[in-house]
Amino acid sequence: MAGCHSGVVIENLTDRQVANFWRKVDRSGDCWFWTGFVNLSGYGTVNINRKLRLVHRVAVAIRDGSIQAGVVVRHSCDRTLCVHPEHLLLGTQADNMRDRGERGRTAAGANHFNSLKTHCPVGHEYTPENTYLDPRGWRLCRTCRTKRVLGKSVSLPAGQG
Repeated sequence: MAGCHSGVVIENLTDRQVANFWRKVDRSGDCWFWTGFVNLSGYGTVNINRKLRLVHRVAVAIRDGSIQAGVVVRHSCDRTLCVHPEHLLLGTQADNMRDRGERGRTAAGANHFNSLKTHCPVGHEYTPENTYLDPRGWRLCRTCRTKRVLGKSVSLPAGQG
């Protein structure tokens, strides 16, 4: 996912944009979790100058002043919703794929890392009642999907974070 957006330059964020960004971050734990909009791939997004941007890229732009095209942001913690600046590493798509292999995230089917997850990226449990299989066979959290359809921010469950 990150490689798909590595061509986007993010720079010159205003103080107001930065304040609005951090307002949607839960900084209570080791990982700092995005609590705003989450796309179908499990990545947080935010509107910056009328364009959707991946929040981990925005966090790096805030930390470093900008992020240039071609740079991929990798999560050292492997949590797609984490925007903790210390957990975000810059690199190439090749670095990202190497991380993926080293961390065992390349299997398929029943061994695919997503099939082993018990909770969605936001932290809601995958139960039969809270799990939706889309036409591609992807497992989606009904709670997050409903909030996304209604245009509401997705929040962490009580006691999470």
